[in-house]
Amino acid sequence: MKRGIILLTLICLSVGAFYSYNKPTPAENKELTQTETPVKDQTESRLPSSTPLVESTEKSTDESTHQPTHRSTPELSVEKPVETPEQVTQVNELSPPENTVQEISPLGPSTLHKKIWIWLGAGLSLQTFNHKFSNGVNSKYDSLEAPSYSLKSGFEIEGYGLNFQYAVKPGKVGQPENATIDSEEYRWSSLRMDGFFPLLTYRLSFGVNQQRTPFLYPEQINSQIYLRNVLINNLALGISRDFKVSDQSRIELSGFYFHPISSDTLDRSTLKITPDLNANISFGYITQLTKYLHIGVVGESEIQSFKFEYRDRPESTLSLGQQSLQLHSLELRMGWEF
Repeated sequence: MKRGIILLTLICLSVGAFYSYNKPTPAENKELTQTETPVKDQTESRLPSSTPLVESTEKSTDESTHQPTHRSTPELSVEKPVETPEQVTQVNELSPPENTVQEISPLGPSTLHKKIWIWLGAGLSLQTFNHKFSNGVNSKYDSLEAPSYSLKSGFEIEGYGLNFQYAVKPGKVGQPENATIDSEEYRWSSLRMDGFFPLLTYRLSFGVNQQRTPFLYPEQINSQIYLRNVLINNLALGISRDFKVSDQSRIELSGFYFHPISSDTLDRSTLKITPDLNANISFGYITQLTKYLHIGVVGESEIQSFKFEYRDRPESTLSLGQQSLQLHSLELRMGWEF
């Protein structure tokens, strides 16, 4: 019996010693745990072929042998998420557009500054008519008549252009004391065409002007005075300038000098004139109503003075004298500028 107990005790001690000798250390337990970690499915852990594995070497010391050990642990890289087409579209919409250079076609719109205008005007005119003959027959008449009217058109390209203007100013004369006038009403008309070009801040104009001017001449036989129209052809020289008041308004100033080059009486009589002064100045205030429509008020003054030699017939006596016309008009004008 005692031998059995002793034998059982020895067996238990042997098993305990054997178990203690084969028990793993803590470091070996850690290594075993890492080794026994289950590996995920290869389809889930497979990295892209373009992402290399980077191995890092870690030094550790075995607690039992005190010898350094080397392990290779893989460092997993984070794969960049793939953008969907909807995300790419949103990014492109939010990103600022790239600077692009647009090629201008030679057949594209012109950059030249161009302007075309048409103006109509109507108003009233105040005229003073002085007529003196060498034989002592003198007459002076003042008249305020309406309507006076005008038409103006032209174009401009880069400061160079042409201008056309036609104006009619009505007037009236009275009966002198020692003679009889066949007609009391007349119309002083003017037609001008001029070309202009820029000079500093002004515009210089050169052109021609034709005026149908009233003229009084006596009939020596019966002391009758006739009111007729004579044509006077002039060279025109002018200067003008615009002053901007606001984005929609401007002031226009212009002045012209006319030099007679020929005259015609339109009948059998002959007329020779020697100019004293023939000039015109105008002032206008223009404002813009719509994109093309403009409206304005224009005041104008003109003086025409000349000496004359007149024969009503080739065999009649030569009549000498001087005539002057002074005009002041005020018009309301409406125009279209394109």
